[in-house]
Amino acid sequence: MSRNGSRNIASKPEIERAVQAFRKSDPNVSKFGMTVDQFARELNVARKTLYEWIQKGRFDGTFRKRGKHIYFWPEKTLDRFYNGPEWR
Repeated sequence: MSRNGSRNIASKPEIERAVQAFRKSDPNVSKFGMTVDQFARELNVARKTLYEWIQKGRFDGTFRKRGKHIYFWPEKTLDRFYNGPEWR
């Protein structure tokens, strides 16, 4: 990952490698995507922080709700996390 100011910028191949490594390390990744708990562990942030970011719209278009559960699409979410304009 390259640096842009104080923020990491990840290329598409780097994001794909991170997603594949995550899927190999956690066999419980659902066919629907990553749960809030799984994604919080991956980003090393609290679940509460993820819910706050969702509320602020920082992950719009990167997750879906199934009933009361939230599932993140790993590729879209990691790309938004590392490269999204609101994170710079």
